[in-house]
Amino acid sequence: MRTFVFILWTFLVFSNSVAAQFTEKEFDVDLWTNGLPNTNGIDRTPFDDNIQNYKPSLRVFLPSKEKATGRAVIACPGGAYGGLAYGHEGYEWAPFF
Repeated sequence: MRTFVFILWTFLVFSNSVAAQFTEKEFDVDLWTNGLPNTNGIDRTPFDDNIQNYKPSLRVFLPSKEKATGRAVIACPGGAYGGLAYGHEGYEWAPFF
């Protein structure tokens, strides 16, 4: 019983910590604000699952001022011919860094 209570308590403490990290600021930065070089004229929203990514951008996740150290982590999620893995290899991991 003590083990169960300890595990439950640990889970609750860490889940609150992770939930607090998801409330930090985030925003997108377009890589080419004046349009893509050699564009084909198709502009779409970033990371549309049904089409190619014609509007490349960076998503910036800023920590709170108490946690900010001046350092940065750049995560480049992978993918394949079928699509980008920005969700489970990028956005979901950002709050942990």
